[in-house]
Amino acid sequence: MHHYPSAQQSKGHSSQHYQPTSNTYRGPYAQSNSEDAQPFYGTLSPAPIIAELPAPLPPAPPSSTSEKQLTEDGQLARKLSAPDQQSKDDEELAQRLQYLEIQEARSRCNSNVSQQQRPVSMALPSPSHMRSLAQHRSSQSLRPHSQNIPMSTQISPGIVQQQPTPLLRPHSQGLPSEVPWSPGSFGPPPQAQSRYSLLPEVVPSQTSDVPPSRRPLAAVSNLPEVVTHNLFQEVEPLPDPASMAAYLEENRQVPYPPQWRLHPVVKMYHAQTNITSRRDWLDTPDSSAWLTQRRSEYSSNPSPAAFTFAFKTKGGSYRDPRLSWVMHSNLEEAKAKKRQPQWTYELRLDLNSGMRKREVLNPGGKTNILTTYVHASNYDSLRFVGNDRKAYLWVSHRPLDFANSGRYDILRHALFVATGNHPDPLYGDIVADHTYWDGFIDETEVHSGVICIECQTKPIVGQRWKCKTCPDHNICGFCWISAAKKSIEPTCRLVLTCLPDETLYLRSATVDPALVVASFQVLKDWQKHELRRHKGRNPETFLANEESAREKDLGRLSCWRGSDLGAKPGPP
Repeated sequence: MHHYPSAQQSKGHSSQHYQPTSNTYRGPYAQSNSEDAQPFYGTLSPAPIIAELPAPLPPAPPSSTSEKQLTEDGQLARKLSAPDQQSKDDEELAQRLQYLEIQEARSRCNSNVSQQQRPVSMALPSPSHMRSLAQHRSSQSLRPHSQNIPMSTQISPGIVQQQPTPLLRPHSQGLPSEVPWSPGSFGPPPQAQSRYSLLPEVVPSQTSDVPPSRRPLAAVSNLPEVVTHNLFQEVEPLPDPASMAAYLEENRQVPYPPQWRLHPVVKMYHAQTNITSRRDWLDTPDSSAWLTQRRSEYSSNPSPAAFTFAFKTKGGSYRDPRLSWVMHSNLEEAKAKKRQPQWTYELRLDLNSGMRKREVLNPGGKTNILTTYVHASNYDSLRFVGNDRKAYLWVSHRPLDFANSGRYDILRHALFVATGNHPDPLYGDIVADHTYWDGFIDETEVHSGVICIECQTKPIVGQRWKCKTCPDHNICGFCWISAAKKSIEPTCRLVLTCLPDETLYLRSATVDPALVVASFQVLKDWQKHELRRHKGRNPETFLANEESAREKDLGRLSCWRGSDLGAKPGPP
């Protein structure tokens, strides 16, 4: 049923109706000025509302689709409509959260207004009777990582006793005590709050005069502490071989690499090699030994060597070169570790290529030890598994290079052993290390028949400097460190006669000394083989570098020649 407007209403608003310009279009309601357009009811009461019930839906036409197919189609439709339903749920949840936030803000605002209009019976207590929030909560909960200052007057920290607070905090102003406002109060802050600084204050620590026994205990926190470590510093590159050789000549030893973590020394062995005039430093010696005594001690009080080597070489011209040696252990050394007194080694190389054909290290039993030598660009290494079933690795701290003023005696070697569950020995411990010159100076050595030209002391005991250009020109250690040395001429060249030793340090009480000595001899043999190969490839460069090394004191001893000794054999 449609209600049409009255004639008066149509007259009063006739100007607001849209007047079509075409006769073919008519509005949805016909415009009429007649009075009978207003419907008439029997009474002046409003028209009753009649509820209309919907008619039942007509029955669905028969379908040839099976019930199973209809069920699957319904499930698919629900899956497709799930994202829309989820978005609707999210939108409703967002509206509810926004409504809750608005209600919370309104309640907070109303509480602030009501607090300012609080009656006298609900007045806030004075600050002297009410503890503030900072006082109510313990300092351990507010500052778990700081030290608590007790409120007792009997024990006060030294920082309060030494200087007043204004001197400790010169850049901030505290709130006066008469201001009735604190972090735990309910009212608004005072009007002059802008004058005070709310920034965190830095209080310099002072040395306390209170005895340690009376000082308050620091608060212990269970929270994780942020500990800053030093950033990893990149390892400095090794100096060039020429600089390292100069350092060796001056200090009589090369420095340890900073990456090595060394344990205390358990035992030391010193090498001695039998040299003759028929050989030079690149040739295989007839014999060598490792002793517990130094060279200076052995000359005055000789004792049996701990380990002795007997070398034997074959081939090289028409047959494959072969190297073999036998290491004999002292009976005391063998009994102490319950090891075999004899170790054997055999190496066979290809005549044409120089590659390894056979290499066997036998510790005196049925099981052999297989060694692998690697000449790398950054270091040389010898890897093997010992007779104790542990993985070992000999490593040099710099590559073996006899070019560019390089020398083999500037190398240090370390023996690593695998520990724990890590199979790589480089992540384990250092059980032994070796150096060609250990920097030792014997302060008790007696130089028989030698007179100090400065103080006329005879014989010289300890350090002795000998001139290589003047005969009988010797200076003792006391005169050498003195300021005045009248006997030294510009042409004099003084050298220290007390020579350091080639030393092998043991840094583990459980490692077998025979295993350490025998495996290191294998490494030395391979490094000499690499030097011979380098000499064969570049003979001129090799000889020039050898002559440069022989100009130095220790270099002349390292690169010795048979002509230096004449027809007499050298010391054992």
